[in-house]
Amino acid sequence: MKSSELNTYFGFIEFDEDVDLNLVDSITEEFKKLNQNIFNGYMNKNVALRFRKLGKHHATGLYYPSIDTMVVDFRHPTSFIHEYFHMLDDMLGDLSMKCEFDQVALQYQQLLISSVEKERKDGKEILPKKGKYNLNYFLRKCEIFARCGEIHLFRNLHIVSSLLKPEETHYFAYPDDKILNSMIGEYYTNLLDRMKNISYKIGEDVYEKDLHIASV
Repeated sequence: MKSSELNTYFGFIEFDEDVDLNLVDSITEEFKKLNQNIFNGYMNKNVALRFRKLGKHHATGLYYPSIDTMVVDFRHPTSFIHEYFHMLDDMLGDLSMKCEFDQVALQYQQLLISSVEKERKDGKEILPKKGKYNLNYFLRKCEIFARCGEIHLFRNLHIVSSLLKPEETHYFAYPDDKILNSMIGEYYTNLLDRMKNISYKIGEDVYEKDLHIASV
């Protein structure tokens, strides 16, 4: 863990004792390429990255903003990018709650509600009315931010990676709409471009990045 190249980008790295080290090497190489080509070399030493089994959580990835920790089930690395966008949302100042994201979130919410209501009229309930993963969960801006980030990568940038679920595996929570796709493209293109000039922190010290940006 101490020798992992992921330490370049995160402040702490943890591998579950059952982790496949060959898989970790593959994940590391893919993330390095994505980080340089898509996320413009972003790094944050205040964030911990932990690879664990997450069966009891009924999830393949988690992000805990209260403790600045990103967790990925190493058996399901396709959750990585979703959780990474949660981390960016949190670390860059609750971006999902800013007015600049409002129109993207509103368009997404309208499409999702319309889809759920249409299925309901057809006699299908695609979401439980109770429990964590109900409609309110999918309409939370922080979740919309992470999902729209994924959409930008696989639909607008055509990224194929084991750290990102392929588009064909997605479901109602990733609506394919021309207007939404355009809004996502504009917002996330601007966001990722601005990340070239974002400072990163190590403890209380702030450093300005001097990066060579590779072409995608």
